Amino acid sequence: MERISQSQLIMLLILIFYGPGIGFFITGISQGSGYAGWISLIAGWAGALALMFPILKVASSRPDEFITRFGGQLIGRWLHMLFMFIYLFYSMYIGAGIIRELSDFMTLVYLPLTPNWAIASLFGFSVILAVRSGIENIFRAASGLIFFVAVVVFLTPFLLGKELAWPMAGAFIRHWELQPIWVGSINTVGFFNMSMVLFIYPHLQNKEKTFRSLAIGSGCGVILVIFTYMICIMCFGVNLTAHLSYPMMEMFRTIRVGDFLDNMDPFFIGTSMSSLFIRVCIFLYITISGIGHMFGLKHSKPLAFSIGAVMIGMSNHIAENITEHQEFGKKALPVFHLLTELLLLLYLLGLWRHNRSPREHDPAEE
Repeated sequence: MERISQSQLIMLLILIFYGPGIGFFITGISQGSGYAGWISLIAGWAGALALMFPILKVASSRPDEFITRFGGQLIGRWLHMLFMFIYLFYSMYIGAGIIRELSDFMTLVYLPLTPNWAIASLFGFSVILAVRSGIENIFRAASGLIFFVAVVVFLTPFLLGKELAWPMAGAFIRHWELQPIWVGSINTVGFFNMSMVLFIYPHLQNKEKTFRSLAIGSGCGVILVIFTYMICIMCFGVNLTAHLSYPMMEMFRTIRVGDFLDNMDPFFIGTSMSSLFIRVCIFLYITISGIGHMFGLKHSKPLAFSIGAVMIGMSNHIAENITEHQEFGKKALPVFHLLTELLLLLYLLGLWRHNRSPREHDPAEE
């Protein structure tokens, strides 16, 4: 079985939260929480970690087995099949949603004459090839890309220079209200959903350190997103940031580095697309391996092309236009995130019941 180190897990978590966070999440959090968006991000991250702690208890009960194989022994076969169908559909939807957001972005900004299906198909095909190469290679790719992400993030304020209104930084402490923070926190809990680790748990090394790695990796991802969020606010102001479709891209377009580099878009596209690529790869891998385990297949890689094609097709039909997709992401998707994690918590009840039942019927105790 392929083995993944805890350091690789940390780097992957940083990458998969950073890309979607700066690409598609900044606008929503600025609309809902304003200057207090950083508090919502921290609260949502803490809530996501709190949900992951009991979920990892289920995985650690059988560290060398996949939840898709032994889950039926905890809650019953048919209920397990239903829960796994919901979660695997959730994984496919998240992957398809990212492909749709990326294709909408590329069509709107760079390739207006190119149909969405063409962009989605090319990106999806590259994801399929990566998934077929194995999960270990996906984690290695994330480890190689994290350095470039860190360089771009920490050089951004220096490159912006006078474009930033540093006196505005005090507003992040002075201006906040409880209700917007609460709403933003609920939405953010789903964004930092880490339950995918449950489905790759047997691949991990030093499994007893997994929760610590989740806290460190997701925490570093939160810091990068908050840092970028604050930079956008100080560059455009909270109102303009809330109405820009892609504030991070607009911020990079204001950067001028001498006379030889007038356009920083390639750096934004490179870091964002690589993060989105890794995130889609993980969700597609979970879907493929989960279906393979549930049907008792020895090798699930042959499913990559068929399941990947379904995901690409789903990305083209999940919404009529970009506005409808964004509205669903703001209102309904956070509920979907939380529902899937709460369903996984029921396995903990099944584990508790399964562990108690032998003692309840132990003849020696009678």
